[in-house]
Amino acid sequence: ADKKEVFSGTFDVSVKKALNILFLDPEINFIKTYHASRAKRDIEVGPWERGGPIDNNMRRRVITFNKDISVPMGPKETKVTETQHLSFTSEDGFLVETEGHNHQVPFAEKFRIETYYMFTPISDEKCKMTLFATPYFLESFMFQKKIEAGVMKETPDAGKAFHALATKQLAVVVKQKEKELKKLEKERKKRQQAAGDSEPEEEEEEAPLDIEAGMSWNTETDAMDVTIGKAYDNKVKVFSGILDASPKMVFNVLYLDPSVNFLETYHKLREKREVKVPDWEEGGTEDKGMRHRAITYIKDLSVPMGPKETQVTETQHLSFTSDGGFRVETEGFNHQAPFADKFRVETTQEFKPTAGGEKTEFVQSVTPYFLESFMFQKKVEAGVMKETPAGAKQFFELAEKQLKVFKAQHEKKHKKPKKKKSKGKGVEEPEEPPVDPEEGMVWKEDYDAVDTVFGPAFDKKEEICSGKFNASAKIVYNLLFLDDSFVKEYHASRGKRDIELTPWAPGTEEDKKIRTRILTYMKDLSVPMGPKETKVTEKLHLSFKSDGGFLFESEGFNHNAPFCENFRVEMYYEITPAGEQSNVKIYSSCNILKSFMFENKVRAGVSKDTPEGAKVWFNMASGVVNKYMQSKLPKKASRGLRRGLSRNKSTRDLFVRSGSTSFEDAVDVSNPLPIKTITDALAIVTFVFAFIVFLVALIGAIHNGAKLGRLEKLVHFHCQE
Repeated sequence: ADKKEVFSGTFDVSVKKALNILFLDPEINFIKTYHASRAKRDIEVGPWERGGPIDNNMRRRVITFNKDISVPMGPKETKVTETQHLSFTSEDGFLVETEGHNHQVPFAEKFRIETYYMFTPISDEKCKMTLFATPYFLESFMFQKKIEAGVMKETPDAGKAFHALATKQLAVVVKQKEKELKKLEKERKKRQQAAGDSEPEEEEEEAPLDIEAGMSWNTETDAMDVTIGKAYDNKVKVFSGILDASPKMVFNVLYLDPSVNFLETYHKLREKREVKVPDWEEGGTEDKGMRHRAITYIKDLSVPMGPKETQVTETQHLSFTSDGGFRVETEGFNHQAPFADKFRVETTQEFKPTAGGEKTEFVQSVTPYFLESFMFQKKVEAGVMKETPAGAKQFFELAEKQLKVFKAQHEKKHKKPKKKKSKGKGVEEPEEPPVDPEEGMVWKEDYDAVDTVFGPAFDKKEEICSGKFNASAKIVYNLLFLDDSFVKEYHASRGKRDIELTPWAPGTEEDKKIRTRILTYMKDLSVPMGPKETKVTEKLHLSFKSDGGFLFESEGFNHNAPFCENFRVEMYYEITPAGEQSNVKIYSSCNILKSFMFENKVRAGVSKDTPEGAKVWFNMASGVVNKYMQSKLPKKASRGLRRGLSRNKSTRDLFVRSGSTSFEDAVDVSNPLPIKTITDALAIVTFVFAFIVFLVALIGAIHNGAKLGRLEKLVHFHCQE
């Protein structure tokens, strides 16, 4: 683009000092101060990075901020992304080029604003700054001249403000440095005098300490006399943060550990389905020696008159960096999205060591890569840049919590047990305490939410079942809500198929920091002229209560059910401690997202169907808890105590689970009657038999009475004759 000079001024410092103080020193961070003085908000200044071939090997960084705009009938503010490039000149100066993109201004996709800060030396202690500006138009449009006039009107004031603030900043920093140098000079002279007994001989005066000592300058790898003032597609930083773990730990927990399977959990939290994360494979020549793998999943699309979902293939490449970090590059292909064959979405996640290698800086950048030009190219780019920051933030928050979990588990696992005090000879050791049923069980973690509810329809819930468990809330929590086998067995008993369950993961801000996992399965539907089955996704949440109990929530989405987009079915399991036992209350609620004709019928269906499932769950859960508690009793425990647990008199209703060793602790889940034991069954059969005999006798008596009546009438008739 044809740049035009809009401002020039001088500084009373060398070019080298100007570069380090105004652009390189991260502690001073002058650029952030400058933007704040211009009423910008949410300012983020990324670190300088070495550029690649696309940047002509220049250093580059990305700055983002929000600013107000005054557009009639338009948005009141806009996000701005400034990409800066740094290069050096043959005149011993340097050039900083900035390409600005105002995301929300009218016609933002049609132009960029380019500014050039050129610094040239005047003397050893003086330099000149010249500011150039120009709008760069990606395509022609009606208001092009008006945009150009606005840019040329505003940038001179910006240049003047930059120069005024830079002059003050340079003066302050130079003055501070001079004070530090004087102090160092005095300390050096004191050391020299203390070292000699007599007056020291005159020595050649040492050169003063260089104020620029330690500052960086151009190296052999830096570009010389080149510019990049044209439109170019390059990745844009969308998120950054610090993870409290080394890159090695981050790499292992998030990308290698199959027991954690972090990426599967992350994608399912983002409501992706059928997520498959294969193992890493060694790369070949085609992959430049990088490890690689292909992740696949299904996600929903919101495209007018288009498909409702798409399969996505993410090809990941993993490489390491010489600074002790690593990089994961992802190329995403949305198979059924419109124009899918014309673009790919490329994401770069960089993990860099910081704080002496004990922490990791996470930076995510993204860019759409267009294989060929098409009409909606700008719209696709805008969509990618709009959606990815939220996903990057959720990735970071989930990673942060997952690493905390890993550290906590590792600490517990490797905690050394207290040594027992040795006893003297002949001293009898006390008997070992009885087995603690809660031994080895886990409870609330530091990251868990307390007294927090996720479900939006919680206040409209209705109680559908209640009872008591013969175990503490902690035992109930471990047996029923941490053990996947019980969850899967319960749903299988209800005729569900293809049951999949992700591990519990720490919640994000979106989940109110409540622990989360995803349950999916298939179930049959009985809808006239509708689908015969539906996929169900249940988003499960778990939080703890200050009274020592916990709350389990389930939000169910029936994908193929009629009007499924208009409602969700919410279930709440509230466990509260009751001495050595615990009470359970189960509630249900129908959350109507959007009003529709049959919403009352849906509500009625939820109220009718959920109590039966809750009752089955409670009885199966009671069987599991009692069987566990029975296994923890001492061998010499009384027979009455064992039978009491077996019969579970407090809950009464028990159902048989696969693998039960005793008929007395449950009955068949396929039987809707809460029959408990053989004795009960015989009693009921006897009652039914007696009732049938009574009915037969009653019918016979009525029949005989009718015959006697007819006989009396006949006798009376003959007597009259």
